[in-house]
Amino acid sequence: MGEKGEPIERIKALFNNISPHFDNWTGILQERVYRYVTWEHLKKYIPENKNSLILDAGGGTGRWAIPLAKIGYRVILCDISKGMLN
Repeated sequence: MGEKGEPIERIKALFNNISPHFDNWTGILQERVYRYVTWEHLKKYIPENKNSLILDAGGGTGRWAIPLAKIGYRVILCDISKGMLN
């Protein structure tokens, strides 16, 4: 077993490496189905009050935070990977 914190660094490195291409797979049918199914399940938990603050922890490139912000919600997104946030 590695030193304490090592798995976190590997996770950060993985997502930093894939971040430049992460959103490029949106045209694939599987990705479109994934987004649709996830949104259908997610939207029933979205508050009616658009003044609500939504935390997208592990939000990556903003796949869900951006659409929520576009429809008027206040959203805070955080992620362990600087690459995904870029």
